[in-house]
Amino acid sequence: MAKQKIYLGQADGSATPTLVEGLAVDAIVPGSLVERGASGLSTCNNAATVFNTECLVAQELGSGRGAEITTAYTIGDTAQAVKVKSGEFVNVRVATGQTIVVGTALSSNGDGTLKVAATDGTQQILFYAEEAVTTSGVTLVTVSKA
Repeated sequence: MAKQKIYLGQADGSATPTLVEGLAVDAIVPGSLVERGASGLSTCNNAATVFNTECLVAQELGSGRGAEITTAYTIGDTAQAVKVKSGEFVNVRVATGQTIVVGTALSSNGDGTLKVAATDGTQQILFYAEEAVTTSGVTLVTVSKA
């Protein structure tokens, strides 16, 4: 089934996300990992080995107004990102060629997508997969915050 939104809510069923706003510094696709900077929000380019990456996931453009989940923010748009907290579920973009089972640890791929994380302490684990999938292209995957 096609995913329809980014923020899915908390484990207890409540659905009030903490949102961060800023000008889009680049074309940001909903479900991408983003970062805050002096100029606004941009696609996160942190490698998995960069610790202290904030868990910000780009919300769909026009959230709550029936927007298409695949519509990207353009440079200069006011972008919104969910600051994902423990116990919350979101759909995030996962890189091509990842084999994921429920519980797989995920880290930044350095391009706004996530990848399967090394679990030896050398990479920051941001999320855990909540579904099993093998990605044949960049794919939205349901995850919970690590």
